[in-house]
Amino acid sequence: MLELEMAAWDSLAAELGPAFDIERFVDTLGRLVRRLTGEGRVVTQARLAVFVEAGVNAALQQRINEAQQRLLAWGEPVAAALGLRERRSLLTLLAVVEGLMVNQVANPDPEFDPESAIAAVLRGLA
Repeated sequence: MLELEMAAWDSLAAELGPAFDIERFVDTLGRLVRRLTGEGRVVTQARLAVFVEAGVNAALQQRINEAQQRLLAWGEPVAAALGLRERRSLLTLLAVVEGLMVNQVANPDPEFDPESAIAAVLRGLA
């Protein structure tokens, strides 16, 4: 399951390409969030169940931590290109994205607009 999450972030990187700006990043990440809460909804639900199970399973916690470290290693250069200088800023952005997905999976909003939230968070963190 964690490999699927990394694959989603790899997909984001491929869509962004080597040269991007904040607007392109927001649009691309927004599409990824929509995909993971739309056609990829079942995978997202399963991933969330794994996260809940990790609360009582040390081996799963370790695997999630390893995946998070890989994600942070991948995301730090992207974050720096967006003007986010601190690792904490990247963690905040990831937490917001996670929250958007949890809310959309748990209570789908037909007017879901992850791009606006992502742009606002980036403006606040940069």
